[in-house]
Amino acid sequence: MSYSTLLVDKRDRIATVALHRPQKLNAMTTVMAKELMRLLDDLEDDPEIRAIILTGSGKGFCAGGDMQEVLLAGREADAGTLDGMQTGFCLLAQRMMRVEKPMVAAVNGVAAGAGFCFVLFCDLRVASENAKFGITCVHRGLPATDMGSTWLLPRLVGLSKATEMLLLGEMITAREMGNLGLLHRVVSPEKVHDEARDLALRLAALPPLAIKMTKRALLRSYQSDFTTQGGYETALQTLSYSTDDLGEGIRSFLEKRDPIFKGR
Repeated sequence: MSYSTLLVDKRDRIATVALHRPQKLNAMTTVMAKELMRLLDDLEDDPEIRAIILTGSGKGFCAGGDMQEVLLAGREADAGTLDGMQTGFCLLAQRMMRVEKPMVAAVNGVAAGAGFCFVLFCDLRVASENAKFGITCVHRGLPATDMGSTWLLPRLVGLSKATEMLLLGEMITAREMGNLGLLHRVVSPEKVHDEARDLALRLAALPPLAIKMTKRALLRSYQSDFTTQGGYETALQTLSYSTDDLGEGIRSFLEKRDPIFKGR
C-alpha cells in the first residue's frame, strides 16, 4: 500500500515509519493523520512486524499542524467541517495510545505540537542532542489541548511541570527533555537512527504476547486503582501460562540458549 505523506521500510521484523513532508518539516495534515491511522492498523495486523520506529524525513521530526492546511483552512471551514477535522486528530491520538506493538521514536529534529505528542505516544524515545520539543500553539491563540496533551503530559512529568510547559508554550532542548525523564537516549545527530534501531531490534527479539500484555496493563494503569490493577495483572499472568512463548522461555533457560519467540 502506498502513502503520500509517509515512507515505510520493513526489515528484520521492524517497520520504520518516516513522516514525509520534508519541505514543511513534516507538519501534519488531515491526509497524514488518516494515512497514519491506516498504516498503524496494517502494522498491528502484520505478524512479521514486531516493533515500529517512528521518525521524520529530512531535518525535522514533525513541526505540528500545517499552518496552511490545518490552521488557516480551519479558520475558513464551517463548524461541521472543523469539528470533523479536530475529531480526526483526536481519533489518531487514541489510536496511537492503543498500539500494542512497541514503538520507538527516533527524533531527528524539531518535534512541536502534534509532533511532540507523537514522541510521547512512543514507548521508548531516542533524540538528537540538537532536537527541540514543545507545544507552542498558545502563541497563536490556540489552547494547548493538542492530541491529548493535557491528559498525557501531567501523567508523565507531573501537573506542575506540565502546566509550565503548556501555558508558557516554550520549546525545550533534548537535554531538558532527558532530565524530565521523557527521553531514554540523547545522542549525536548521526547516531539517532542507529540507536533507535538497536532498541527496536532488542524489542523485536522479545516475546510479542508478553510485550502486548505489558503495554495493555500500562495503559490501563492510568485509570485504575491499585487493587483493580493488581487483579488485572494477575489475570494477564495467568493467561500467559497457556502460551507457547512462555514454554519456549522456560525451555531456552533450562537449555542455556537464546529463546526463539513466535508470538503464540
